[in-house]
Amino acid sequence: MNKTTQAALVDRFFDLQRRRTTDLAEKTYRGSAAHYTSPAEAERERATLFRGMPLIAGLSADLKGPGDYVSFDAAGIPLILIRGEDGNVRALVNACRHRGARVFAEGRGHHGGRNVTCPFHAWTYDAYGRLLGQPLAADGFSDCDNGLLGLRSLPVEEKHGLLFVTPLSAEDEAVKVTPDDLLGSIGAELDHFDLGSWSHVESRTLQIPLNWKFVMDTFLESYHIFALHKGSIGPWYFSSPGLFDSFGPSARVCGVRSTITKLVDTPEEDRSILPHATVLHMLPPNTVLVHQQDHIELWKMFPGPTPDQCRLDATLYAPKPPHSEKSWNYWRKNLDFAINITNDEDFPQAQQSQDSLASGALAALVYGRNEPGLVHFHSTITDLMARFAESVPHSTATGATS
Repeated sequence: MNKTTQAALVDRFFDLQRRRTTDLAEKTYRGSAAHYTSPAEAERERATLFRGMPLIAGLSADLKGPGDYVSFDAAGIPLILIRGEDGNVRALVNACRHRGARVFAEGRGHHGGRNVTCPFHAWTYDAYGRLLGQPLAADGFSDCDNGLLGLRSLPVEEKHGLLFVTPLSAEDEAVKVTPDDLLGSIGAELDHFDLGSWSHVESRTLQIPLNWKFVMDTFLESYHIFALHKGSIGPWYFSSPGLFDSFGPSARVCGVRSTITKLVDTPEEDRSILPHATVLHMLPPNTVLVHQQDHIELWKMFPGPTPDQCRLDATLYAPKPPHSEKSWNYWRKNLDFAINITNDEDFPQAQQSQDSLASGALAALVYGRNEPGLVHFHSTITDLMARFAESVPHSTATGATS
């Protein structure tokens, strides 16, 4: 984030504070209960948002050099991204073409140019996903074209320090939705954070008994902090004013720390918001990039098999690789703290909301004008569903593969 933007955000905060208001949405937004509870709605989201659109797989920092790879599950689709010797990133379906077993273990590592072998029947592939061998099966697949039995290749793109993959579109099939469609104009701001230069510290996966959108909601408004977090982080942050800016589908939400009052007498040109705020970038459909004072967090939310289940992947990145036990422990404690607050305070409260909607007691929720991050996120999801539901590849909608 450049200095001009930082100074302008500080100025805006003090102006809103003087006027006893906050950044506001144009109008309130009503979200139907079905948005969080309907199996049919969940399946439409899965087909449109999580199969046929580019999803953020991670940061360029996850694949710093040739042979580095990251493997993860995206709404049930096993994926692997690997950086080749040519510097380009490739994305593959992490499922053997024989019987569908995982070829790479979930997680991250360094491939080193070695071939990989499926643990089920020892089919062997190279780093590009090409099938090299089928032990003890010289005649078993003689009527198959082995050139067509490599790991399935997927569209992948690296932009602004982010890695995008479209889970169920073949590379030769036109992808109707691009990363730019989802990022809007936020790319220039992301470039200032130089996301490829950070160092991965630790990733954790949580299974949360909530609709994935409830988990996203946790990050997108500061209005709740004074009440829900009064015994933890409440004294550290202002619940209001909150700062919000949209960049098309993407958006920025700033949770402003109480330390910002130190800047009241600082010349405007010397004001910087980053030391005094948690800056969140909402990157649709399912990702929040969080800039804390000294590190970055990436939170990715994926729908589970039912509307009230979510897989949450949380990753912490540091400015430099931790080389001592002291630095490792410092960064792990930061991730522990973030996860514990959400797990112990935010998610149990959201569980009550989930239960209320599932009971049929409420037909809708209302998001206030003072919650512009929520209004924008849910409006964006509704808009993406309406615009692109008919544009995703046919194989995506039916779940078929080629």
